[in-house]
Amino acid sequence: MRIVTILAITFLLPSVIMAQIYQADETEVTFESKTPIEDIYARNTRVRSFLNSATREIVFNVPIKDFRFKNKLMEEHFNENYLESDKYPNSTFSAKLPESTDLQKDGSHKVTVSGKMNIHGVERNVQETGTIKIKGSIITIESAFQIMLVDYKIEVPQIVFAKIAEKIDVKIRASYAPYKKK
Repeated sequence: MRIVTILAITFLLPSVIMAQIYQADETEVTFESKTPIEDIYARNTRVRSFLNSATREIVFNVPIKDFRFKNKLMEEHFNENYLESDKYPNSTFSAKLPESTDLQKDGSHKVTVSGKMNIHGVERNVQETGTIKIKGSIITIESAFQIMLVDYKIEVPQIVFAKIAEKIDVKIRASYAPYKKK
C-alpha cells in the first residue's frame, strides 16, 4: 500500500502543480504620454506572464523592443535614447495577489498588489490597484497606473522635455488560462 501511495504522489503531484500554473496567452501593455505639444502612445502584445494560483505569485516580462508606436522615429528614439533597450532589454513586474481573492470562484474583484517593478535597470517596490475577473478557468487581470520617469532614471533631453510627460500612463490587460506544456 505504501508503494502505491508513493507512486501515486510521484505521478499525480506534477499534474496537480501544473494545474495551478496559468499562462497569459493574451497580454497587452500600453503606455501614453500626453502633453500640450504631443501625445505619444505605444502598445506591446508580446508580454509574457504567469500566475501561480497556489502561491498567488504573478510575474510579467515585458520585452522593450516590442513596443509599437504610430511612427518609427518615436520607436527608434524610445529604444535608443530613453529605455536603452540594448542595455536593458526587458522590464519586469512580480507581485503576490491578496489572499482574500478566491481564484476558483467566478466574479470580479478589486485588488491592491504589492511587488517589485524593474524598468531601465531600476527596481522599485510598488503598490498598484487592479481588477481580477474570473470566469470558469479564465482569469483576467486589468490595471491602470502611472510611473514617473525620474523614478526609473529615464532621462529626457531638455530639447524634447516639453513633448514627453513626466508621468506616463500605463495600462495592462492579461487573460490567463491553465498552462499546458507544449
